[in-house]
Amino acid sequence: MFEIGNSLREARTRKGLSIRDAEEATKIRTKYLQALEEDDFDAIPGPAYVIGFLRTYAQYLELDSAALIGEYKSQFQPRFLEGHTLPKNRPSGRPGRMTSRRRPNYVVVGVVALIIILVLAWIGWGNRGQGRTEIEPDPSITATVTTAAAPTDGQGEAGEDNSSEGTTSSVAAGVPVEGPIDVTIRAVNDRCYLIVRDTNAGGRTLFSDTLDQGQEVEVSAERQLWMNIANPKALVLIINGAEFTVPEPYGEFLVTAAGIARIAEQ
Repeated sequence: MFEIGNSLREARTRKGLSIRDAEEATKIRTKYLQALEEDDFDAIPGPAYVIGFLRTYAQYLELDSAALIGEYKSQFQPRFLEGHTLPKNRPSGRPGRMTSRRRPNYVVVGVVALIIILVLAWIGWGNRGQGRTEIEPDPSITATVTTAAAPTDGQGEAGEDNSSEGTTSSVAAGVPVEGPIDVTIRAVNDRCYLIVRDTNAGGRTLFSDTLDQGQEVEVSAERQLWMNIANPKALVLIINGAEFTVPEPYGEFLVTAAGIARIAEQ
């Protein structure tokens, strides 16, 4: 067992970063970053927010986000769920915590059942129409950061092909998921910290840094990319010539030739 807060604070200190630096990069408010570093999870609106903040902050500090989230769930999340049970007829002379553990915890059972239903529904939705269960990583992928020229007409660059005109939808209708992709990630409204990896969250890291407004990074992949985006409203993605906005809120996304789609929280 290790202390989550100390791990985060020590990693930030080793990198010479201030809380303000972390807030600007991750777009997580200072009071929530401080709460994470002090293990004060009650100051954060709920477990879902704690997990999301932990994942983004840990990845920003290049820590093992899965290990930190697992530690939070084992140490603190059961305490949150237990606080919602109301034991009845508590025997005198016995500690309340022992009595609560011996009684059926219907809240936990209900939450577990709901999570299982949501995971099964997400798996069924994610596999629908894809025609495959596994994707091979691309052996050669490139990423280059450049500074984009400011548009003079407020409309950005115009595509030569009418079928590649910009769209605000996350997925383009009728475009197959299969196929190589050339992606330009452009910071147009603000700065944004993001991570780009080949194929999935366990793939090779292609980019991990903050894009300042006016900068862009170009990435090519054979099939798909995984991204963790801290400030979606700051970015525009140009996928094979078609423009896409990134849906709020921050989190993990999958990018294919068809567009960008959020990865459901498990």
